[in-house]
Amino acid sequence: MRANNYGVEIDNDADGFGDTIIWAEPPYTTDWTNSNVQVFEDTNHNTAGLSSGLSDAPLITDGYDSLIFDRGIADDPDLAWIRSNAGEKATIQFAFKKSLTDGTFMLGVLADAGLRDVGKLDYVDRFLEEDAGSPVRDNKYYPLGELYLVDNTCREAFGFKPTGFEPQLCPPPEAPPKEPGEPTPAACFPQTCPPGWWWMGEPQCECQTLY
Repeated sequence: MRANNYGVEIDNDADGFGDTIIWAEPPYTTDWTNSNVQVFEDTNHNTAGLSSGLSDAPLITDGYDSLIFDRGIADDPDLAWIRSNAGEKATIQFAFKKSLTDGTFMLGVLADAGLRDVGKLDYVDRFLEEDAGSPVRDNKYYPLGELYLVDNTCREAFGFKPTGFEPQLCPPPEAPPKEPGEPTPAACFPQTCPPGWWWMGEPQCECQTLY
C-alpha cells in the first residue's frame, strides 16, 4: 500500500483559496525533521479554481505553483518541520513559523497517497464527478476512478472569530445537552493577550501562541 503524503493548507484571507501548503512525503520519523518537507505558495490565486464554494471541473490550473522551501533549503532553513507520533492514536505533527501566516488564518489538512501533486489542487476543480469516481457503493459513479487515496478536512480558524460564512469552515461543535438545573456557562469575552499571543474565541476562550 502506498504511503501518504501529508499537507497543511494555510488560507490567510479566509476566502477559501489556499495561499500556502506545507507538504511532506514519507518516510516519517519520531524525531523532528525537515528533510522531507517542502513549502509551496499559490502566486495566482487559483487553488480553489474559479470559486471556492463550488466545483469548477473540468478546469486546468497550476495550484500551488511556487516552491519557497525545499527540504531545509531556503532563506529560513527552519521554516517547517514534521514528525510522527507512533502509538495507539498515531499522529503526524507539523511545526511551522508564524511568518507563513498573517497572524489570522484558516488551516486545513490533507492526506494523499494517490496523485500527490500540489500543482493540481484543488482536485475537486480538476475532475468531474463521473471521472473521479466514488468509494460509496450505492453512488452511481462507484467505484473510484481517476481520483483515489486522498482525504482532506474542513478548515479551522486561528487568531480570529469566524462569522460562520467563511468557505470550507468547519461547523461548530455541538454543545452536549445540559442536565436539568445546570447553570448556563458565562459568556466568552475577548481578552488582551501578551505580545506574540492571539485571542482564540469560542470554544477555546483563551490566549494562544503560534509556532
